[in-house]
Amino acid sequence: MPKLFLLLFFSLHVSPVFAAIGLVAYTTGSGLGNPPQTTAFLDTTGASLIVVGVSENSGGYGYYPVISDSKGNCSGAWPLAKAYGGAVYTTELLYYCVPTTVGTGHTVTVTDPNGHISKMSVFVAAFSGVASDPLDKTSGCNSCSQPGSITPTVNGELILVVGGGDYYASAATINSGFGWLGSSSCAGSCTVAYHGALAYFVQPTAAAINPTWTQNYFSVLVMASFKPAATTGKRRIIVIGGE
Repeated sequence: MPKLFLLLFFSLHVSPVFAAIGLVAYTTGSGLGNPPQTTAFLDTTGASLIVVGVSENSGGYGYYPVISDSKGNCSGAWPLAKAYGGAVYTTELLYYCVPTTVGTGHTVTVTDPNGHISKMSVFVAAFSGVASDPLDKTSGCNSCSQPGSITPTVNGELILVVGGGDYYASAATINSGFGWLGSSSCAGSCTVAYHGALAYFVQPTAAAINPTWTQNYFSVLVMASFKPAATTGKRRIIVIGGE
């Protein structure tokens, strides 16, 4: 007797698989600088997120710089992930952009349209594997050692902390697995310097995080997390059976 075979096709929804976020390029500005500041050339080939951390002395909270880049990304109006201001006119800001154009010879410029920023440190970093709607969680604090706990939504998120202090701030330290993307500092009594630093961590498994930042003077801190790009939606399963 001939055998009968059955061929079945169906689709199965599975949990998303996320891209691994990687560091593409970064550069550090000077803590001695007045605005405007333009960075050194970067090769941002392959980047899906560019972030700019600014540590500034603006004479009062609310005077924000403007970010632009040499490739015309984000129409000269880079989104602000988080800003926090506090004692002695310190303000920390973290901007981001999902670029449409990347490549060699890429620079970022930070300007002061209001004329209130006297000194600032600028940090720029580019990452690959980041979602097109990347910003997830943020926190911030004044005169503190921890920015405030956040819990990223998914595994593999990029977490950034920008912080700084005034003229007498030493180079900072940070725990919880973070690495530095740049730091500017001035030893002793420096009346022209302004300390800042930017740190990052790609968190393997989503969990509450609140790193400790240490320096010898007060700190203002800003933290933000950014989601990785999803790479998997449906899978088609083929089952063959018979007798």
